[in-house]
Amino acid sequence: MSDAETFRCERHGPVAVVVFTGPHHANALSRRRMRELRGLLLRLEADPTVRAVVLRADEEYSFSVGGDFHEMRHFVGGAETDAWSDDIADLCVTALEVTKPVVAALDGHVMGVGVLLALACDYRVGSESCSLRMPHFELGIVGVCAGYVLERSLGRSLMQEMLVSGEPWSSEDALSDGLLQRVVPDIDLAATALKLAERFAAYDATAFRVTKHHLNRSYALGLRDAQRTARTSHRAAFATGLPQRRMRRILGDD
Repeated sequence: MSDAETFRCERHGPVAVVVFTGPHHANALSRRRMRELRGLLLRLEADPTVRAVVLRADEEYSFSVGGDFHEMRHFVGGAETDAWSDDIADLCVTALEVTKPVVAALDGHVMGVGVLLALACDYRVGSESCSLRMPHFELGIVGVCAGYVLERSLGRSLMQEMLVSGEPWSSEDALSDGLLQRVVPDIDLAATALKLAERFAAYDATAFRVTKHHLNRSYALGLRDAQRTARTSHRAAFATGLPQRRMRRILGDD
């Protein structure tokens, strides 16, 4: 089973493993890639032979460093910024609404949208070398949706610490603070995630579906509310040109 060139979908019995691959090992999530991944999740949701899903990076790739700076450096604070805000929220809400267990296997750098996507999944296992970070403010990016997801998933104090400090969380700290449920040696990450998903796939489908829907319903509604605020705020931020300048500097374009 295959999808677009930036994702590879492998079947292991009742488990579908979505592998993030493509032209760059950092796995930045452009608008196109977010839409592709969302579409793939919707197709897996509709497939009755799929009982659990794993999201992971290809070997030696990072799970995702977040938004694609090559794309975002050209934003002007108009309709394209609205669409980008919507794509982020749509992807995370879709992960929340998939009625089957979704396991995120985190390796390498996990930043921004990558963290939000992982937190929208049902279970997170990380490699010992993975690192999680929310660098919104130093980039000049509004953190409305990010703050909502962090607070809802982890609590207010940790949301403030991650968002305001912008510092990286090691796998050890991420496990202690609840961003990860399990940490394994790098070499064992893919196999561990698959083994967990195979166990989750054996759960009673109705029991899991009803429970997940009830627990995530208000979460998704709150994220939609944050999305509306984020649209306006992102327009204003990118209209200043500050985020684009900082992204170009990181890309070495200045």
